[in-house]
Amino acid sequence: MNNPSIANPERYFITQGSFKSLTYQFHVLFSNVTVELCHKYYDNDNLRLLLTDNDFIQLWLTHALFTELDSRFIEEARKKRTNMQLLFDSHSAPKYHKFADCSAMHNDYINFEIPPEIEKKGMQAILACKQFAYENRHILNSDEQKFIDRLTARFMLVNPPKKLTGKNTGRYEFTSKSLEEIKVFINETVERAKALMNENREVYNKRYKPAKHLDRESDDVKLWLMELKPALMMALFHYGIKKFGPADFSFEKSFLEICRFEPCKICCK
Repeated sequence: MNNPSIANPERYFITQGSFKSLTYQFHVLFSNVTVELCHKYYDNDNLRLLLTDNDFIQLWLTHALFTELDSRFIEEARKKRTNMQLLFDSHSAPKYHKFADCSAMHNDYINFEIPPEIEKKGMQAILACKQFAYENRHILNSDEQKFIDRLTARFMLVNPPKKLTGKNTGRYEFTSKSLEEIKVFINETVERAKALMNENREVYNKRYKPAKHLDRESDDVKLWLMELKPALMMALFHYGIKKFGPADFSFEKSFLEICRFEPCKICCK
């Protein structure tokens, strides 16, 4: 990851979301990945109670990032997949930034659901709607209501598309904790989750539920899905980096470009 022949190599910044795309958003399946193998490396038998097989495979990709970083892994990871539920796909490669305060690192996420009346018309109608949205995305950037009005008129929608927003994930910071300190946090979080599930059977029964559509769920279910599990998964990613990566691992340009990151057009001109 670091080239010893380069003195003081230049470091770059990426967002939390881009960091995650290096690992569990890849969705690359390795035939030799098993839950048992993941147990061996993450060293906590209680994880099997709390996490799904897919969670373990996602965690395994942190290991693969440092040990199996070949062209097959990268090309499969960066394939663009059409999302038939949303207007916009991710057509661009993730970016690295020269400055921590680059404005592009703070832009919030905006997308729209495919309108139900378009969905009912089938795949061709969905693709036509997505194409129209993509061709007019510049309007969205300058005048959101004008974009919605044009889309509504073009496809004669009764109701405007449902807007989806998300806060920017912010800059990723490497943890300063040692491997042992991370492991202590993991163990404490696991024990806290187990206690919660012992006290409330509903949490245990819904422990594998996706963390969405939680409006009607109890506070305990939300505590696990929205706080404890994300904290546990992030700690496990940090553990993987500390265990499998170089001691002084950082986001250097050469490493990020291997992973198909591109320079930000705003701060890396």
